[in-house]
Amino acid sequence: MGHLDVRMEERCLFLKLRHDLTMGLRTFYETQNFLEITAPMILGGGQCEGGSDVFELDYFGQKASLTQSSQLYVESIIYSYSKVFTLMPSFRAEKSKTSRHLTQFTHLEGEMADITFTELMDHIEALLRFSIKYFYEKNLNAIQKLDPDFTPIEISEEPFKRISYKDAIDYFNKKNHMKTDGTPYVYMDDISDASEKYLCMEYGNNQPVFLTLFPSELKSFYMKRVGEGLTESCDLLFPGIGETVGGSMRIDDYEELYDAFLAANIEPEGFSWYMELSKYGPCPHGGYGLGFERLLMALVKYRNVDQAILYPRKVHRITP
Repeated sequence: MGHLDVRMEERCLFLKLRHDLTMGLRTFYETQNFLEITAPMILGGGQCEGGSDVFELDYFGQKASLTQSSQLYVESIIYSYSKVFTLMPSFRAEKSKTSRHLTQFTHLEGEMADITFTELMDHIEALLRFSIKYFYEKNLNAIQKLDPDFTPIEISEEPFKRISYKDAIDYFNKKNHMKTDGTPYVYMDDISDASEKYLCMEYGNNQPVFLTLFPSELKSFYMKRVGEGLTESCDLLFPGIGETVGGSMRIDDYEELYDAFLAANIEPEGFSWYMELSKYGPCPHGGYGLGFERLLMALVKYRNVDQAILYPRKVHRITP
């Protein structure tokens, strides 16, 4: 009944909330002199993240897929314009039936040239702070008119805390915080949604937290390697939601990138155009992807991500 629900006052407000969050993000980028681009949604020759969770299609006799991420295409622009972003749909064929997963979601992705890992996280934090302030200034009164008990997310003036993956595992064990199966965390475990929320609440004092320096085996092939098997990577965990932004520095050395493709069991030949970026005039660069619906879900305190999108696409839903 989604096509009729939009006539209800609550869903009418949702349309404005979504619009204003979009405007807040774009306004931030305007103040930072970013360029917005539009990348293709039909990809050939492979996919960004790898794995089996892609929607494959026949493209005039050629094997293709719907994009999981526009990242690689956005990266190609930073050599012409050093700060770029895109706000487009991405598609994940995960059979997840959770309150935070969609098969089609709105993906905000940014890339920047000549930055450091610290500067990347500083930028992500600034983006969140600006857009959240913009969003509530535009809409808090309207939200509270429908829900007088609503209280906004309050972001402290203190910088977001940062904790490495290794230190987070140690923190869970120190606090006797277990995995969902009741066993202790060990190094190389995936950190669950529940534990991400726990980290925000307990370590972050109910504020966003950067989880950093993941082992390379747990992250994507294109992420910059540092130290002993680590990546210059970060997940921004948001209270009540968990991972909302994922970012990293990117590999900019041709041979290192080639080896990373092989290690991930991805044929480099399918990404020859992307490989050439690191061959001709490479530079240090990094970027991130933000799940738009997850952020809106957090700000309005929706119980399900379905409430944060007009017509959700999920494993069991393909019509309005």
